[in-house]
Amino acid sequence: MPGTIGLFLRSLDNDYQRRLKEVAEREAEQRGFEIFVQSAQFDPSQQNAQIREAIKNAATSKLVAILVSGVHDEGLRPVARKPPRPASTGLCSTRAHSSTMFVRSILAAPSSR
Repeated sequence: MPGTIGLFLRSLDNDYQRRLKEVAEREAEQRGFEIFVQSAQFDPSQQNAQIREAIKNAATSKLVAILVSGVHDEGLRPVARKPPRPASTGLCSTRAHSSTMFVRSILAAPSSR
């Protein structure tokens, strides 16, 4: 397996967020990635805690990418500024991208490992 992707969503209460989840799971599986999905239920502090926990456990979970549909973009700055471990893990927001194309582009990107 190439590694694990973490997908952090605002909630699963709307079609857009559910579609992000479905597309990410399908595209990750087709490319041999494992994926885990977490929902913050519109709580920015919960989302930050979920992301920090994923980064903390990156080596164990073989985390290679983090995709975020942020509850509050400004609230993600402290998490995004901390260098993730391992160094190849990236934090990406889904804003301004179509969900399908964004997920495909992230999964198609060459690994820096």
